Amino acid sequence: MDTVLFSPVSDRDPCSADPKYKDVYRDGALLQIVRTHRPQKVYLFLTRRFEELEEKDHRYTNMLRHVCPQVEIELLPCPASIQNAALFDQFDDLFRAHLEAIHAAH
Repeated sequence: MDTVLFSPVSDRDPCSADPKYKDVYRDGALLQIVRTHRPQKVYLFLTRRFEELEEKDHRYTNMLRHVCPQVEIELLPCPASIQNAALFDQFDDLFRAHLEAIHAAH
């Protein structure tokens, strides 16, 4: 069985500034999980904001491949109908569908 990771991307990924120290950055949870568990495939769920950042500089895919070069990455864009990512309940059915598809594929 493949080791896979489904991860919604946050503003702490792939890294974030440490508020205590100037010019110090810390790995986000996504990088820590990939570095530690080394999944064969990562499914990244991206809201439009994070999709635009990925399109601009490939920050998520590049950093994941830096810590785990053989990882396969699939981007799962958020539907345009979801405007406010802070309203978590709207993701229940969507995440369930993604997780069921991932389970069926692996």
